[in-house]
Amino acid sequence: EQQDFTLALKNLLLARPLVLGVARVSVVANGRQVMHTFPPPPLIIPYSRFSSTRLEAAALAGRTFSRPFPAPFDAALTALSLPGSGSGPLGPRLSVEMDAAGLIGALAITGNDFVGNSASSDATAVSAGAVSSGGAVYVNLAAATVTIQANTFELNTANGDGGALYVSAPSVTISDNLVTGNKQTSSSSTGGGVWVDASSELFFINNTITANTSAGGGGGVAFQVDNLGAVLNVFNNIIWGNSGNPGADVWLAGTGEERIFSYNDDNSIFGVWDLFENNLDINPQFVAPANGNYQLQSGSPCINAGTNGAPSLPLTDLDGNPRIVGGTIDLGCFEHANKAVGLRGGQRRGQFHESVR
Repeated sequence: EQQDFTLALKNLLLARPLVLGVARVSVVANGRQVMHTFPPPPLIIPYSRFSSTRLEAAALAGRTFSRPFPAPFDAALTALSLPGSGSGPLGPRLSVEMDAAGLIGALAITGNDFVGNSASSDATAVSAGAVSSGGAVYVNLAAATVTIQANTFELNTANGDGGALYVSAPSVTISDNLVTGNKQTSSSSTGGGVWVDASSELFFINNTITANTSAGGGGGVAFQVDNLGAVLNVFNNIIWGNSGNPGADVWLAGTGEERIFSYNDDNSIFGVWDLFENNLDINPQFVAPANGNYQLQSGSPCINAGTNGAPSLPLTDLDGNPRIVGGTIDLGCFEHANKAVGLRGGQRRGQFHESVR
């Protein structure tokens, strides 16, 4: 007998690891309790060691599941505040794992703050199956469309690829994110801020990636290409002031169908792009980076330096304010004309740091 039910998660205080899609879940459907058996777990939301992690908005809210389990389904994580606390081999972070059935068709992670989280650095834990990559977010999906948009990633750490963010999926969009102060600590790994491998297409648009560190290559971003048919679109980003070798800011490996790197501000790049044009190599002139303000000063060379023709162009900046003010889009995650009213680029950033200390 098929029985449908809705699984809604909202405003949860996570004192233990929360696993969606475990072997058995007990829920109330149509006024009575039913038991459902699911395939291998597609989604895991880890916990804060001191139980301070709170899901501020619904994750997978309103989704209807049935038996047999429908595939694929979409997952949306919005307004999730995941401040790290405590220490240990398995720090709090978000992990969306690959499952054999390809149950997740689309994953969107938007409007979240990931601060001070960590992936496993314990050799015993890693050998037992723990993942050392992706200090804040680890995504490994075999057949999904993944969108990572309008998030902040700060002070996260991994002992593998991607100090803050690790994404492997066929189609990936990463846009309007602020990635700063993250690090990966393994000399054999890459991506102090971000590591990404999109086997079909990548849209890496209007991100600000600065002050990240890699013990290996790609202090800011590592682009891995493992499919000859892959298309990489990298436009309108500020990838500046990061540390790593080779490629303090950008590291690229592998050959795809087309790899485009245009209208970005960067300083140190490792790897060969098929199209590399209209890029800057100059200090972006942030307002007050020491205080967490990564808005652009009025004289910044990144103002009006992007291209409105970039694919998958975001309609708003990280603060949710309109893009393309003044005729041409700015580089990075903030549009300069919105500086006076911005929420994430000004005082709010300092306030957020205080709240997680």
